[in-house]
Amino acid sequence: MKLSEVVRGLGPRVDFVTGTALLDSDVNGICAEGRPHRADQAVLVVQEPATGEAAVAELQQYCADAGITAVLMKDPARYSLAAPRTGTPTARATIVVIHEHVPWSDVFDCLSDFFGAAADSVALPDHGAAFGAITAAADELGAAMQGSVIIEDNNFDILAYSRATGDLDDARRVAILQRRLPETFQRAFNAQGVLAQLAGGQEILHVDAVPEIGLGPRLVAGVRFDGELLGSIWLARDAHPFTRRDDETLRAAAARLGPLVRRIQRTRDDQLEARNQSLLGLLRENAPAVAGVAFATIAGLPPQLPLHVLTFTAPSKPEPAIDSVAALRTAIETLGRSGSTRAFSVLADGALAVLLTGCPASHGQCGDAHPSRFASRVLTELGEPGRHVVAGVGGHRAALSSAWESARDSRRAAATLSAHRTGRRVASLREVWSHVALDECLPLLSAPLERFGDALDLLVESDASGRSEYVNTLAASLENWGETRRAADILHIHPNTLRYRLAQLTDLAGIDLDDPTQRLVLQLQLRLRRQMRTSSSSDGDRV
Repeated sequence: MKLSEVVRGLGPRVDFVTGTALLDSDVNGICAEGRPHRADQAVLVVQEPATGEAAVAELQQYCADAGITAVLMKDPARYSLAAPRTGTPTARATIVVIHEHVPWSDVFDCLSDFFGAAADSVALPDHGAAFGAITAAADELGAAMQGSVIIEDNNFDILAYSRATGDLDDARRVAILQRRLPETFQRAFNAQGVLAQLAGGQEILHVDAVPEIGLGPRLVAGVRFDGELLGSIWLARDAHPFTRRDDETLRAAAARLGPLVRRIQRTRDDQLEARNQSLLGLLRENAPAVAGVAFATIAGLPPQLPLHVLTFTAPSKPEPAIDSVAALRTAIETLGRSGSTRAFSVLADGALAVLLTGCPASHGQCGDAHPSRFASRVLTELGEPGRHVVAGVGGHRAALSSAWESARDSRRAAATLSAHRTGRRVASLREVWSHVALDECLPLLSAPLERFGDALDLLVESDASGRSEYVNTLAASLENWGETRRAADILHIHPNTLRYRLAQLTDLAGIDLDDPTQRLVLQLQLRLRRQMRTSSSSDGDRV
């Protein structure tokens, strides 16, 4: 591939080019920040260039030594470069200046289109190499700074940690064992505003000790790539206080780690997207058996294992019940890491579907207690935002190939919990079967029920005029037939008032409430109207 093709491909991202004599040169790959993947005609991406003409000469010499054909950079003024559109020839490298407003991530994506996996693995080293480099960096930092180093991503998941250099405080010990910082320590750091300050652009933070929870002092540096906060480096050291030199050392290390953490993040994002698509296929109605094999391969699970599928949803309201599904997914992920339990979640049709493994009961003996407890704990973890969320629990299945059946059951249960005031927030299909059966039968009966709905129409028309409350009165009476006082309590009226209204509405509509057949039809008509009203006022349930 010619360098001229790469420049044309970058298109409007390019401000100007110098050294056009080499545009016809072949380019075989790219590298980032002066670390070429191959010493043979690569494109060097310089994200934080030095300044001045001397730096240009040094860079050109480096390109000659490393076999670099072209250099991509921003802010040419720092290199004392002019901007002639025709360019200035140079014998060592072509310099391609990228517009300042263009993110490097966009440049990398464009280059990846040219060089495929090779380009991506060089600009951002491959996943395995990135993990190895981060682990080595943690050890080097720990030794150089005479302390213990942990490198985390933004979810408090540990990417690497250094070898122990002395006693470990409780926070480091537990974090290493769990590969994740426990919530107790997360809250302590949040109370000091650590993440907020890092997200706000602070590069280095000195974090105070919290002795009551076994947390020593920390020096923290934010790890960024193209201005985006991706993670952090944490240094713990009891021997002597942190110094300004420590600040500079950790700041420089964070700058070097940015591309490595982004590579890991990209790989994780790609893996998560592949897993989500596979999970969607697995939970789709009548999913083929091969979908179970595909998901098992991606998720690292055996095809045969006990599982349940849960559906979390919230009845639509004028304002969202949850600001973001992120809080729900975080709670699910956190609770889905204990023992043999694993939880995989994906958004599907406005609800959050969760594949939950680790049910301890056999298929014939499972009463859905395990997934119901899990769902209840998730809603409790959410606190106030989860107050309106409900969870449908699918039945026990013994293999991934039949997960779609559990998913179907969980969706039906969740829809019923959303549509009716059952007093439950978590329920399996067997616990709300009567509501589900009626809801699914009503559409089949809608035509005849509407055809003979004149009596109910008269009551609705009277209520619309503001002269009565006949429909609610009839519904409460039918749903609590034989319990006049209970129906009156629901309506907050006296039992005698209820009796009077019933006499009035039966006379108006010409119905006989002593006839069990009429009572059944009227209940079905009332339920159908309620169902139609709910569906017309909402596009469906949404998390």
